[in-house]
Amino acid sequence: MDIIPIVDINEKTESFLKKHGSVFIQPNWLKIYDQSKVELNGIYNKGNELIGAFVLYFDTKFGQKWIKTPPYSPHISLFYLNPSSNNAKKISFDKKIYKALSNYISNRKHELVTIALPS
Repeated sequence: MDIIPIVDINEKTESFLKKHGSVFIQPNWLKIYDQSKVELNGIYNKGNELIGAFVLYFDTKFGQKWIKTPPYSPHISLFYLNPSSNNAKKISFDKKIYKALSNYISNRKHELVTIALPS
């Protein structure tokens, strides 16, 4: 499982976001932010197929680099398609997603991290 920033939103990606994501991850919503501070990230399976996404917002506070939930959004709009039908496998897949998200944010080397996850 890989997490990669989505730089160019093509038609297929936009369609995927509209079909599965919330309003807070739609390309039109993301245009309200300073594009140098917002990052749309894609979650890709082993076959390099987009299966989910989330948004991070970068800022500074007291001179410290800060990753946070985008302003005016209740959370980072994390969503993903879980291919498992078995409950135990669903939970295992969820763990893999959250572990990948944790590693991705940890590797960014920001001093402050305050993000809200969807319930």
